[in-house]
Amino acid sequence: MNEQSKNPGIKRGQLWYISNDATHYQEGVYASASRPGLIVSSDEGNAVSPIVNVVWLTSVPKNNSVAQKISGLNRNSWALCNQIGTINKSCLVNYIGMVSNQEMKYVNRKLGLVLGVKIEESTDEPKKEPEPVIDPDDTKIELAFYKKAYESMLEKYVALKVDTEVAARMPVPEEPITEVQSIVSKPDKIVYYDDTEDDETETKDDEITPVNVNTCTYKDLVNIGFGLSAAYSVIGTRKQIGKYSSLEELKLAPKFPKSYLTRFEGRLRV
Repeated sequence: MNEQSKNPGIKRGQLWYISNDATHYQEGVYASASRPGLIVSSDEGNAVSPIVNVVWLTSVPKNNSVAQKISGLNRNSWALCNQIGTINKSCLVNYIGMVSNQEMKYVNRKLGLVLGVKIEESTDEPKKEPEPVIDPDDTKIELAFYKKAYESMLEKYVALKVDTEVAARMPVPEEPITEVQSIVSKPDKIVYYDDTEDDETETKDDEITPVNVNTCTYKDLVNIGFGLSAAYSVIGTRKQIGKYSSLEELKLAPKFPKSYLTRFEGRLRV
């Protein structure tokens, strides 16, 4: 029981010493002498009504189903839940204290037995949220979705692993091929064939004689190393301006590289 030195206002669950003056009583059971009682009327009614409901306390041991032991008084006491009295507030002469929440729960239950009603008991414990009901069909659909996603990921992983292993076994080329021409062997020189002869003849470097630029054909120039465009340009210019008077005049040919004069020095003549 929680002791309090001052009256906190009349509340349900309080213990009071109650006067035995008959002029203070309303109809109902009342004690023949001053004795403690337990307030059982509601706080809402206690706030506005001039009367309150109490159950009487006794120090005589009781073991029946309608008596509840109350601790914290000077001596052991029992609340007689089958003896409910209605009294004027003026009969409350001395505030004693408040019973514990657990004891008040037991009193509520026994009052319910006496009155034949179910008394709701307030609790400070938070209400538990009801557990969601799981639909078996929804569970199957969700499991099927995760199974499909897992199989798809596994398939991609296996394919990637196979590709990686195959690539690891492939030989690495020593040098990367950047041009098609690099894999095609180029001839050192172009060899032309004489239309009148059946045998292939190749002109060797040490047998080349100076070519007369005024009488030669483009084939003669190509055989000593001229490019086709340069050879055609030399022959075409000669037809336009006539014979060359010197090798310097070869520069008049639009496609004739000036470097050819040095490159083919000793191999050309006029």
